[in-house]
Amino acid sequence: MAKIDKKTKYLVLDTETTGVTPEDEALSIAIVDQDGQVILDTYIRPERHTEWPKAMETNGITPEFIFQGTFPTMADLTPVLEVLLQGQRVVMYGADFDTRFLPISSLEGSEVICCMNRFSEYMGVPDPKRPGEWKRHKLILAAEHVRYEWIGTPHGALADALATLAVWRFLELNDTADPETVVI
Repeated sequence: MAKIDKKTKYLVLDTETTGVTPEDEALSIAIVDQDGQVILDTYIRPERHTEWPKAMETNGITPEFIFQGTFPTMADLTPVLEVLLQGQRVVMYGADFDTRFLPISSLEGSEVICCMNRFSEYMGVPDPKRPGEWKRHKLILAAEHVRYEWIGTPHGALADALATLAVWRFLELNDTADPETVVI
């Protein structure tokens, strides 16, 4: 785990999970700073789930890999996450989803920012299913739009955190201009 510099403007976080319901659990988490430096990148041993076939199709994380390893549980990680995240600006792509899998105490005093919502607003496509809201775009499409070249495989926590960073940088630097390749 890297130390957070006092000059850190924001952190970018992503998780991979056993599924999409509130009963599901995190399987991995990655946190990078605004410069793309890895602060935390670890798999997580779930405490209630022993298999996750549908999620495994997407994230490639197998129960065999998780349970044969010596990975921490979320309870083990909670003190680390509290130190890293409390009082920070934390950017996530789909923050409503990722925050469900984090200990509430880890985000105490933090400003949580949803990159997906900001990107959806930037794209400006009305959502026919949700009147008055913008259509949500998957991270892969957002990364493609900003011409991000993937480091790692999509649907891995670290790869997705770095892609989110690229999309966030694009939005911060270039809200109204044409996409330019974002290098991290």
